[in-house]
Amino acid sequence: MNLNGRFPRKAVPTITHPNKPLSGLEVIMAIYVTLYNYTGPIKGGGPERFKQVQEAVAAEGGKILQVYGLLGTHDVMSIGEFPDNRAAMKAAAKVGGLIHASTNTMPAIEQDDFLRLLSEL
Repeated sequence: MNLNGRFPRKAVPTITHPNKPLSGLEVIMAIYVTLYNYTGPIKGGGPERFKQVQEAVAAEGGKILQVYGLLGTHDVMSIGEFPDNRAAMKAAAKVGGLIHASTNTMPAIEQDDFLRLLSEL
């Protein structure tokens, strides 16, 4: 575990947060899973709306890695990278407003890190 409480990742992509220059320091991106439930009309979704979603995420220094449509309790799941919890929460709130959905955002760690964590118990 590193100093900020995150587990290091292999081949970690790094970025500098666009709204907070860090004098050349790199930010290790954490993984977040967001579950969405539609609360209003979804008409008008599609590639153009998804571009707006990507822009909202990028404005918070994040990147969408995957999006899945779901059957069951939740309608959509996204997996993304963000520099910190605040950026992930703000992006989820922006996206929820764009697509008329409630959100539930959770930090996640990759399998190797999770298994390493369990082996330390």
